[in-house]
Amino acid sequence: TKGERMKGEFRFLHSLHMAFSGVQYRVIYEIDEREKEIYIHYVGSRENLYKQVNRLHIKPLSQKRVV
Repeated sequence: TKGERMKGEFRFLHSLHMAFSGVQYRVIYEIDEREKEIYIHYVGSRENLYKQVNRLHIKPLSQKRVV
């Protein structure tokens, strides 16, 4: 099952939601349909999620490809 698509500047990423010991966690990942691969960019608590992901300066895979 795919996680939820993130919003705003991170709309190319997905967020998988889970909880452990009462703490909400997120797995932030990107799907490369062309190569049939998944890239995990961040795993951590939900707290300050967008701030943490923003610090990573993630760009969409389509901007990284060299053709």
